[in-house]
Amino acid sequence: GEHLLLAVGFGDPLDRQHLLAGGAALAEAEYDARNYAAAEAAADRGLAVNPNYVKAMIYKGRARMELARDKPDADWKGIRNWLSKANRLDTENAEPLMLFYQTFGQSGARPTQNAVDGLLYAVALVPQDNELRVNAVRQMLIEGRLKEARILFAPIAYQPHAPERFRESNAQVMAAIGAGDSKRAL
Repeated sequence: GEHLLLAVGFGDPLDRQHLLAGGAALAEAEYDARNYAAAEAAADRGLAVNPNYVKAMIYKGRARMELARDKPDADWKGIRNWLSKANRLDTENAEPLMLFYQTFGQSGARPTQNAVDGLLYAVALVPQDNELRVNAVRQMLIEGRLKEARILFAPIAYQPHAPERFRESNAQVMAAIGAGDSKRAL
């Protein structure tokens, strides 16, 4: 990696950071444009410069998840390995934890306990992320863990500025949880 940087004029560590940031921005832009193969290639270029570049690992995982969609022979273990490695390098980043969990649903597999625990930790890291929180509530309801579901859903259910239609449906979900009816709450 270092010799390549010097050969192309990136000997200064600040230049290296710019190269990595540019590669991550390109991977993100390609991903957002739904050019998943190009997003993975951009992430690979970032990983060639720094094999421990977490953002590149995340975008590689994201791109490969999309490329694997509806493919029964997809390499889900390989995708999960990228996300696990990103998590090991940055244990306080919720994104690889969330994506790791999502790989199970996308592949049609039941999430492992490790994936569920990671999802719950991701909610603890980013409690303001309602989409992440709803995923955790849904998983708790599937598992029949109603007490945890109620605790996780309460901040959403009682948002004072939510539109009335959401307040009504949230109240119905909380009532179903309170009644012990996880199927109705789902």
